[in-house]
Amino acid sequence: MNILSIDFGLKHIGLAMADSRIKIAHPFGIIENRGAVYVLQELRKIIGEKDIKKIVVGRPVSLAGNITQQTSITDNFIKWLKSKISVPVEFFDERFTSKMAKSVTGKKNNAEGHDAAAAIFLQDYLDKLKIKG
Repeated sequence: MNILSIDFGLKHIGLAMADSRIKIAHPFGIIENRGAVYVLQELRKIIGEKDIKKIVVGRPVSLAGNITQQTSITDNFIKWLKSKISVPVEFFDERFTSKMAKSVTGKKNNAEGHDAAAAIFLQDYLDKLKIKG
């Protein structure tokens, strides 16, 4: 089963992919957030071309686990995405992934590293699936 992960941002949306049988996530690219119509068009294209069966969206919370303004924005994106596509959409705690992505890739640009962050939390998601069986 192919899984797409999304690191949602107001300017850039990072993507990563994995096959749940292989359980190795890899960065897939970045979509510029040019508005709902454009984002939906790009996501639908990827879902069809890559036979995506599940989407995992990174849900940012504070280090203490509290809801932030970005959490609310991302929650609205998740709700909107669920209403627009038929593929199951889940969320996953993405604390630390943006900082980890920057330290691993060395990328400083705001656009860069979003796909790496998506790959990091997708790998965490896949690892948790391994533990559950």
